[in-house]
Amino acid sequence: MLRNRRLWIIAGPIVVVLVAAAVGFGLWHHAGNARVADVHTAWDLHCPRVLTQDHRGRIYVRSRPGWRCTVRLTVSNDSGHPVRVRDIPGDILGNEGGAEIRGYSTAQVRFAPKGEGSYRIETTIPAHATRAFRLGIGWRAKGCNSAGTLSMYDWPKLDITTTGRTFTVATHQTLRMRAYDDAHDAKACDLND
Repeated sequence: MLRNRRLWIIAGPIVVVLVAAAVGFGLWHHAGNARVADVHTAWDLHCPRVLTQDHRGRIYVRSRPGWRCTVRLTVSNDSGHPVRVRDIPGDILGNEGGAEIRGYSTAQVRFAPKGEGSYRIETTIPAHATRAFRLGIGWRAKGCNSAGTLSMYDWPKLDITTTGRTFTVATHQTLRMRAYDDAHDAKACDLND
């Protein structure tokens, strides 16, 4: 009986600490998820003379030599806590991309083209605040034409940090591009080459 009592004296506080840690971890995990659920993104395009519309009303960028667009990305933090935007991965916009599109720096945001590329932002958005960023996209002369169209779904995706964790937040819009078909690229993209 004395042995069981000693076991409870030793095990009891350990159990309390483990339960408290599990509850604390759950609250921390939930807090991060809840904050990110309240971060919303949207964008619009500013493209002189290169936007077109299809029969379904979808907007496309008409890829032409030398084209450039500015993407005005708005990030709204509707949570009650600040969040940090760390990076916007450029998907196929960097040096390793093969399509007729690439990322460019703007006066506000630097584009790092190495690898798949990314826009470097590193800014904190306070609680209940909105920030807008201008991202540059444009012509890649050596790009292939993706058999006529290119669609980048849920683009861009942002790396956002809160509660000590990094989350990916997708913008639920699609960037669409109609390829430039001429002698520079009579083939579709072959990612196996």
